[in-house]
Amino acid sequence: MSMTPQPHELPHAIVIVGDGQLGVLTAIALRRALPTTSVTVVHTPADPGDFADRIGTAMPFTNRLHDQLGIDELDLVRKAGASHRLITRYLGWPGSGEFGLADYGSGSPTLGNAFTGKFDGVRGGSGAAERYELSSAIALASTGRFQSPDGASDSALAGIDYALRWNVGDCRDHLIEHALRLGVEYAPQLPANVEHDGEGDLLSITLEDGNMLAADLFVDCSGQARWLMSRMAGAAFDSWLDLPCDQVLLAAPAQPLVELEDRMTLTPVGWLGEIAGRDGLQSILSYPSALDGPEVEAVLRQSGISNALRALIHPGALAQNFVGNVVALGDAAASFEPIGGANLDLAHRQLALLLELLPGRHIEPRERDEYNRRSGLMAGAMRDWLASHFLSLLEGNTPFARHVGGLRRSSTLALLADQFGRQGRMPFFEEAPMAPGEWSRMLNAIGVASQPSAYAIAQPPEWNKMAQERAAKAAQAAHDAAPPYRDWILSVMQAA
Repeated sequence: MSMTPQPHELPHAIVIVGDGQLGVLTAIALRRALPTTSVTVVHTPADPGDFADRIGTAMPFTNRLHDQLGIDELDLVRKAGASHRLITRYLGWPGSGEFGLADYGSGSPTLGNAFTGKFDGVRGGSGAAERYELSSAIALASTGRFQSPDGASDSALAGIDYALRWNVGDCRDHLIEHALRLGVEYAPQLPANVEHDGEGDLLSITLEDGNMLAADLFVDCSGQARWLMSRMAGAAFDSWLDLPCDQVLLAAPAQPLVELEDRMTLTPVGWLGEIAGRDGLQSILSYPSALDGPEVEAVLRQSGISNALRALIHPGALAQNFVGNVVALGDAAASFEPIGGANLDLAHRQLALLLELLPGRHIEPRERDEYNRRSGLMAGAMRDWLASHFLSLLEGNTPFARHVGGLRRSSTLALLADQFGRQGRMPFFEEAPMAPGEWSRMLNAIGVASQPSAYAIAQPPEWNKMAQERAAKAAQAAHDAAPPYRDWILSVMQAA
């Protein structure tokens, strides 16, 4: 009688290598999905370039994943210093005027696709004041009013998408409390070695103290070290040659800043990100190593950045995230410059896909192939999303713009630039991190030129006027429904 485990027999044990905020959330997710399966998290040292663990912000998808996993948003506000981001302000991009603003979500339902990228992506300079009211998120951010939606479908705030930021250490501690309540186990010793079976899968991990952890499934959350994947035959890494930055400086947090927007400023040598936070403003300077020198030092002085932690990254992704019985998530799967919480967003999307295609004790090759197909599409779309931030630099004459101009473009990014520029439309990419309207609003905010879409041209002026009026009313209703954001944050803390 054969003792071979069947495809849908539940795993007996899962081991996660990496105990940062991603590894702990992964343990929570797998333990909730498989309550009879042993889940153990193994400690690994952190690298400055492991941005999915080091930077405390993601994108709106994470809020939905947290809801699925029982991570309460108000608990993050009370216990992890969480605050909300409604918009990103882009400063210094060519063609964008004084600034550009972009919010989240698929677009205003009152404006429809005809106005995607034309009214929701607001530019500074002439005419900006007349456009603020056409985006509820921008209207709220500009007046400092917001609160977490209460879940009521008829609420004026129900349709507003947003991101969270938090204190990384406090968030990790909060997640650990959840993990312990669920029965997740922890191995604080560093991993030392692995044992393979005759087919190349992992059988166990040996820790520095000599203990062995056997498992059916292993998850690599160890960051750029790729501690597990580097020990798997066939785990190839593909470089992303269309991303410009491989050096990142993480400044020590400055004074607390309670705002509903974050900023991304173009500099002569790279870009400067500023993430607001109740525990301190986090500044991040990303630039190519080829430009390291006096001009970078000048940007640092001008920005007031000191005591910065340097991170080195090799932009790219694993050719396959699921090899044998090992799955890589986060920086172990793909490493890239930290734009707007994209690192953790991709990691959380990979985790959600793992939950959707949850393998049994015996890995079904077709399910593994499907995971690799879809996670590969996720990574490719994320690469294009990141690279599209620099499309308006191609005609620039700064050192950074000249560097960007010398990079190659993927075929999908070239298609996006062509369709957006000539026809005012966004191609649909499967597993993309952004909805087409969201993507086009970002491009509009950074000054990428586009022609009106055929759909927009076809709308009669009366319809356009009515749509704008409805959007303005929706923005005003959201403003009237939301209290001053700082007052709301204080009320949540006092109610703890």
